[in-house]
Amino acid sequence: MVNHQENKINWLDYLILFLLSAVTGIPFFYASTVTIFICTVFIFVIFFIRGLHYDVEFFFIIMAFALVEIMQAFVFGDFSLITILGTSVRLIMAYTAVKVVGKMFTEKYVNLIYVLTWISLFFYGLSFIPGPIEFILKEIAPFFKNPFLEEAYRFYPISPNIIIFTFEPSLFLHHRNPGAFWEPGAYAIFLNLALIFNLIKANKLFTLKNIIIIVGILTTLSTGGYIAMFLTIIFFYISSSKLKYKFIYVTVALILAYLVLVNLDFMLPKVQTDIELRDETTTSRFGSGMVDFQLFLTHPFIGTGRMMSFKYFTIDMHRNNGTMNLLATYGIFIFTLFFVLYYRSFRSICQYYQYTTKFAIYSIIVVIVLGFSQAIFMRPLFYGLMMLFLPYSKPDSMIENKNILSIRNGQN
Repeated sequence: MVNHQENKINWLDYLILFLLSAVTGIPFFYASTVTIFICTVFIFVIFFIRGLHYDVEFFFIIMAFALVEIMQAFVFGDFSLITILGTSVRLIMAYTAVKVVGKMFTEKYVNLIYVLTWISLFFYGLSFIPGPIEFILKEIAPFFKNPFLEEAYRFYPISPNIIIFTFEPSLFLHHRNPGAFWEPGAYAIFLNLALIFNLIKANKLFTLKNIIIIVGILTTLSTGGYIAMFLTIIFFYISSSKLKYKFIYVTVALILAYLVLVNLDFMLPKVQTDIELRDETTTSRFGSGMVDFQLFLTHPFIGTGRMMSFKYFTIDMHRNNGTMNLLATYGIFIFTLFFVLYYRSFRSICQYYQYTTKFAIYSIIVVIVLGFSQAIFMRPLFYGLMMLFLPYSKPDSMIENKNILSIRNGQN
């Protein structure tokens, strides 16, 4: 009976983590406000059934966002209750998911991404074989259309998908693996986050899960994903290796990174093109970042507010530099709050797994780099990263210490 109950809780936790990831990056879920609301209500019900309670820190976080958005409405004369409620719902979803899953959050997130990576590699392999993908697109994918899909996504069309895999155009044009997410670059972000979490937990690079996750990153052919992966590995060795080995490990990693950067067509040329187009279009990461920085300077304290009003959306409003877009949208105070809380979260996770806390600041650098390639920070999972410090703390019992040691000695 106990085992049955534990299994039930275990699967509920994985379902909640999947839903949190899904409304963040899986097209079937994030493209509908109704779907996001339904997922939030479901997670809140589990939160209530388990008798969990809200933390004071969460109220400060949600009040900070609400206050800034109210100030924006006052300054710009464009009050939108829907905008404030939309932000609040996403924050509530992120928080309740973090609280329900608790100290198993990072471990179960890694396991979830590990399974999704195997699934993505299967479908990615099928894409090289004529026939199977065409059958899926014609006979199966049509059943996976969200009935609540909003008109807003005429501008950003939703690729055919079966929830656990998205048949995004670059899969066929350039053999890039998008996994379950909206595009390969986004998939690389979820993979890199899993790599960071598992390095902290396992304190070793060469584990089965890490290898499969790295293979997944490689198949995305994502410039930002590759840069983040190399940085993560370099920072890992800087943080955990003995001094006499650091130079060797870091040198090897830098040489490999250089060879990849110079020899792969999508790496250095893509960065050079982005730089060249920075003054011409916001579809360039640098161009998007420059425009957002200029907007930030106009209202540095409260930001300019969310411009993603699809009712009047134009190509000039497109943004793909999430780090600078966060700064422009909410101003310096919320931007600072974001990364201070991110640091607290990564530091708490490092302390929980008895790993050097130096890696926390390095993790923030990698996340910021990832944010430069995609608009990620105003999505539920990345709101959740602000609050991960709440369930995590230093091991408070001998049982937890033994569990962590067994994790280190096991296969990860």
